[in-house]
Amino acid sequence: MPRRQIGHATLLALAAYARRRGLSLLAACGELGLRESLPAGAAERLERFRNLLSTLTQRLTQEGPSALDALPELIGYDQWLRREAPSPEAAARRLANVALLLSQVGELLATGEPLAGALARLAVSDLLERADEDGGDRVQLMTLHAAKGLEFPHVFLVGFEEELLPHRESIAAGDVGEERRLAYVGITRAQRTLTLTLAERRQAGRAALPRAPSRFLADLPEEVLERIGFDGGAPQRARAAGERSLAALRALLDEGDG
Repeated sequence: MPRRQIGHATLLALAAYARRRGLSLLAACGELGLRESLPAGAAERLERFRNLLSTLTQRLTQEGPSALDALPELIGYDQWLRREAPSPEAAARRLANVALLLSQVGELLATGEPLAGALARLAVSDLLERADEDGGDRVQLMTLHAAKGLEFPHVFLVGFEEELLPHRESIAAGDVGEERRLAYVGITRAQRTLTLTLAERRQAGRAALPRAPSRFLADLPEEVLERIGFDGGAPQRARAAGERSLAALRALLDEGDG
């Protein structure tokens, strides 16, 4: 980001050319012969992208990790954020977050750690592990991918709904196998209790659209489930409690009138 206007058709043509020439995609971007396989505008955009990466590589080689400070401006990310943010204050906050991230990456690179290792150390799971080094009772928030290999006494899977888990794109593709494995990963992280939450409705623009429980809920043994809401009668219990409160209030008002 921001988008470089390099679309799917351009990438397919680039891949075909690179395969014929026995080159990587990046190396192929700088070849004059590529212009014979692409419209002039598309070839120019690919060359600009290659030159951008070349400039970044050169600056990192010459200046070291400090070159990262100029990265948002160099790639136009700061201007894009200011243009897309809902307010100047929001843009400033997002730019500050970017600066913090680049600072942390730069500190790790300065120790001699490779870029891939630096990014891995800043992944969600690593941040959580380092944040918990001093102990303490706290909630840990992570993605299902980052949770692999970890276990916790109590686990909450939020948004256990159709089109979230499994995701709508997997449903549209007719293949939810990977989503099912992710759900299994999340469920088996729990040592003592597991809570699956889902919304009855979600706001989409001006409309509140009804939601359906994830199909993976049907794969769980019914005897180990305790349903609250939807099929569990919670709305009816809440309505009954409200009616009892109103009845008690009416009784108090009636006593006052007497």
